[in-house]
Amino acid sequence: MKKWFSCFCTVILICGIAFAGGSSESAGSQKDQLLWLYETATPEHEEHLKKDLIEVVNANASDYEFSIRFDANYDQNLRTQMLAGAGPDLCQTAGPSYVQEFAKEGYLYPLDEFAEKYGWYDIVFPLMIDLCSVNGDLYALPKSYESMMIFYNKTLFDENGWVIPETWDEFEELCAQIKASGVIPMVGGNASWRPATEHLVTIYLNHIAGPDNVLRALRGEIPWTDPVFVEAMTQLKSDMDNYFSPDYFSYADEDCLSVIADRTCAMYPSGSWNFQRMDEYFDETGDEWDWAPLPSADGVEYPLYCLGIGATLSINAKSARPEAVAELLNTLFTNKDVIVNLNVDWPGEWNLPINTISTSDFAGKIDDRYARCIEVIGDAVYAGGYGFTTWTFWPEKTDQYIWEEVEKLFLGTITPEQYLEGLDEVFQNDIKAGNLPILPQ
Repeated sequence: MKKWFSCFCTVILICGIAFAGGSSESAGSQKDQLLWLYETATPEHEEHLKKDLIEVVNANASDYEFSIRFDANYDQNLRTQMLAGAGPDLCQTAGPSYVQEFAKEGYLYPLDEFAEKYGWYDIVFPLMIDLCSVNGDLYALPKSYESMMIFYNKTLFDENGWVIPETWDEFEELCAQIKASGVIPMVGGNASWRPATEHLVTIYLNHIAGPDNVLRALRGEIPWTDPVFVEAMTQLKSDMDNYFSPDYFSYADEDCLSVIADRTCAMYPSGSWNFQRMDEYFDETGDEWDWAPLPSADGVEYPLYCLGIGATLSINAKSARPEAVAELLNTLFTNKDVIVNLNVDWPGEWNLPINTISTSDFAGKIDDRYARCIEVIGDAVYAGGYGFTTWTFWPEKTDQYIWEEVEKLFLGTITPEQYLEGLDEVFQNDIKAGNLPILPQ
């Protein structure tokens, strides 16, 4: 224990030195140096972000300068740095549930004054403003909005006459057809991001139990132990034993896209953030790729798009230059050239939930398949016909339970009923603590 405490204190000391929790003045510059801690990215995308946004911001800044640091463990390191009273000036989290925790602990600077000044309330989707607010105050802006879908090898599908499934029964039949051809039906994995297991929970809760029931449970109108959720989790366990067995599923993790590009596997159930990587793999094989909505069970609407916020952007409460960070955020959300260039260079990562950009702004500049995705998800948001991703609409502690404990369900050490009993208990505690995000009407 003493050794652990000593190591922890050392980490805190290092973080306090490395991140001032505000601006600093470098020896070679008279400008305040501000930092954005970002998740890992390819070298090409690192350069795209610097060129398309950071350089634009710095060119217009008179007394400050932004730098960006890419970190594969940014989420863990950010938490450690914030706990130490330090951290970067611009804080990125993995979703609204994380914003709740940081805001309640006083780590984030409220954005209401900047939202009024720059008109963010008028351009950002109202639902997204609600999801990024805590106790009536805005603490973050959504970096992107996203959905779950199926990416697949279109060339392989066309050659075999396979049809994209719309119902769950059709999905099971398709998996059997693909397996009989000698191809593994699906690929996935969570070795590099353990919470990726909640993607499956999100799919089964929404596409099997239905988004209306999910919303009722989130409002506290029915418990998570309701039979409709037991059925969904029982189906998930059954599919894990069958269609997610080695005969039907390849656990390739980081190589998921490469194995559908080379025809080892046919489908990849994942999120819209993967648009940024598709061409990288399919250009090597010459096959064509496409995407489709996930299938739904009987009685659940199709197509259904589960809505998620891929990441949020906040200002560190310790930053000495909050107005400078707000200027960067305003450039990102209002400079049309910046927005278009980011979507051209880095598709799937910068789908900002704003009403000032239309498909005509991207015409002839982005892939038609990505443009189609932006349009249909945007339409679903406006129409109110969407599902609910766990990392966006669930409280942080409940969300953590979802992806940690579901592994026990997969292994068979707990039953679907036991998994849901634990989920409901954690959720009820979150309700008592006032940790629920604002939900759509």
